[in-house]
Amino acid sequence: MRKLENDLLKNINYSTNLIFENINKIKKSNKLIGIYGKGIYAGYIVDNLRKWSIDVDYYVVDDEYYNDKMNSQIIKISELKQYNDSILIIGFETLIGKESLLKNKKAKALYYAPSIDIIEFEHCYVDYDFITYKYILDNNKAFQETYDALGDELSKRVMVEYLNTCISGRSELLGLLNQDYLHDYDYDLLYKYSKNKGKVVECGAYDGKTALELDEYLSNNDIELDILALEPDSQNYKILCEKTINNSKIIPLKYGVSSEDGVLFFDQQGGSGSTIVTENVNHDEDYVKISVKSIDSIMEEYGFIDSVLMDIEGSELETLKGAVKSIETCRPKFAVRIYHKKNDLITIPQFFINLNKKSDYKLLLRNSQSTRGHLDVTLYAI
Repeated sequence: MRKLENDLLKNINYSTNLIFENINKIKKSNKLIGIYGKGIYAGYIVDNLRKWSIDVDYYVVDDEYYNDKMNSQIIKISELKQYNDSILIIGFETLIGKESLLKNKKAKALYYAPSIDIIEFEHCYVDYDFITYKYILDNNKAFQETYDALGDELSKRVMVEYLNTCISGRSELLGLLNQDYLHDYDYDLLYKYSKNKGKVVECGAYDGKTALELDEYLSNNDIELDILALEPDSQNYKILCEKTINNSKIIPLKYGVSSEDGVLFFDQQGGSGSTIVTENVNHDEDYVKISVKSIDSIMEEYGFIDSVLMDIEGSELETLKGAVKSIETCRPKFAVRIYHKKNDLITIPQFFINLNKKSDYKLLLRNSQSTRGHLDVTLYAI
């Protein structure tokens, strides 16, 4: 193992991933595999297990959630003892799920089947192409450049523990730094010195949750900004319009964002995972075509841009490339998710580092608390 010596990497404390260890344990066991839970997070786990050629044999739900219409793979937790000598994976989203487990769910499972091996999978909704110890070693200099560019000590701590979390699969490491924000973004960082001028551009508005909470924050702080809520997914856009129909400050717009105006393929899922497809497009897949605009084009149409919020499932860097003119004209503040791709922590900060002679952005890194908060890491350029 090579020794890590620079300021960032000397604080990396892990070299192996708990998820990989669990995968190897499962594959070597030749035991039946069960999932405790049947919701969205359990689905993420199942999808990831399939990538490792691991099939799930049964699902477990609490007795009060069971009904006779469920398929034969689903059993009540009171019947779990029939699967003695199997492996049961906890299929709850990490932060929310641990609250459930504290309410004796895990103890209940152990009570009914004491010989079952219980495994908790952390942040399994992330694709299995994790940031690894080797990846950090191979990109040592680039990661250090990001670390050096961060504007406060908390940002540097967040970066260290984010990398430790990704390498190890132990989400509690980054959770220890959780700032307990009330919102998906740290609006105090973005709007503390707002000039009450222009528009907020929210890229990937989903169902309107963030737009509504931001509008409430702005109103409570006497900040006058309209919100352009961009959402290309038809189902999400419909919900967004319904939720914001009586709010004149939120303007729903049915298109996506990219580096330039045009039409792109889109994986329309009707949920938070909908995303633009730019590589290896298979025309037989169930993709749709959507209109996209650049940030610069939006500025030309709607005027001065105060800030940009960006959570667009991996298209963040490409979209930033279409904001150069806006940065030169307006110098908007940015809040950009940087966890969708494993090189985001290198490439997205580097975009702002390369601009800084002109824009003089201060770069901050924060992790938010809501839902999957332990990996929802955001880069703020303010």
